[in-house]
Amino acid sequence: MSGGRLELRIVEARQLFNAHKINMPDPYCMIHMGSDRKFKTEHIKNSVAPVWNATCSFDVRNPEADILHLEMLDKCTLKDKRMGNVDVALHKLVKGAVVDKWFVLNNAPSGEIRVRLHAVDFGLPPDNAAPVEPPPLPAGPDLAMMMGA
Repeated sequence: MSGGRLELRIVEARQLFNAHKINMPDPYCMIHMGSDRKFKTEHIKNSVAPVWNATCSFDVRNPEADILHLEMLDKCTLKDKRMGNVDVALHKLVKGAVVDKWFVLNNAPSGEIRVRLHAVDFGLPPDNAAPVEPPPLPAGPDLAMMMGA
């Protein structure tokens, strides 16, 4: 499967964990695909249910191997704090299809992020495959099983 363009919309998050005692978190999302490709949403002040509707696109070089990494962070004065993350495999996306899905955050007591993925010009052929929502990759050793190792 050859590469192409992935259009992405970071829609919103819900039920984010609030570790603050006085106020609420100021969440934002950092998106990586590979070491040199990234995007960051704006931070939303005092929210456990932020709405961004932020869009970006990535050049996908190898849909079989490329992983979309989403990291939820809390904007803090000294150092931003991690609030959870999710990795999404791209190899089951259908060419031209839009997937709108809530992903549960890993490494977090609670929280989900809603993302829309559009494999513009790469992916499984639309006539040979039903649209498939890409599963989030598990954290830890189960990753090798998901990747077919």
